[in-house]
Amino acid sequence: VANTFDDRAAGWDSPPRVALARALFAALGQRLPVAPGLRVLDYGAGTGLATLAFAAAGCAVTAADTSRGMLDELAAKLAAGTGARQVNLFHLAAPDGDLPAGPFDLVHLAMTLHHVADAGGLLAWRAWRASRASRDWRDCLPPVAESRLDLEPDDGLFHADRAGVFHDGFAPETLVAWLAAAGCENIAIARVHALERTLADGAPRTFGIFGAFAE
Repeated sequence: VANTFDDRAAGWDSPPRVALARALFAALGQRLPVAPGLRVLDYGAGTGLATLAFAAAGCAVTAADTSRGMLDELAAKLAAGTGARQVNLFHLAAPDGDLPAGPFDLVHLAMTLHHVADAGGLLAWRAWRASRASRDWRDCLPPVAESRLDLEPDDGLFHADRAGVFHDGFAPETLVAWLAAAGCENIAIARVHALERTLADGAPRTFGIFGAFAE
């Protein structure tokens, strides 16, 4: 999966993806305070579209991803002076590998969860609890806000290229159950964006993007 995203990294920031990232960040800001000094873990950061928005708001951001190619694109943006200074890059050996040292005030995932095979285990920390070699979310998080922004059920039509795709969106009740199992409270889920795409047969399709917010 990491190699797949390495190959896509250079052309990742298409206008629809940039617009999507802006919409998701705006939706987050309406529900959770994004203020200077906030310590953010952007998990599955990609090329840093959300990372740089957090940094521009004065947050201290750790951008974590399994794809070195994606992180290289973000590093190039930072080297060119894009965004603020408080950005730390962290390469994840695997989705269930060691996390960067915290603590963090906010964990953010955008369009990442459907690329994680054990998405429920990731959210509930089950995979990391089972291994002493891996760092647990709780090792680096005080009472924390969490935001997950991902696909509603999409019938498998959202991705023309299925490489690295493990889930065809998520039902809201599934995310509520996973977050509750992880010990989260004040869980809220709402559609925050709609993405228009043309399918392989030429038919238009609107895909819903939801936000899941919890403490």
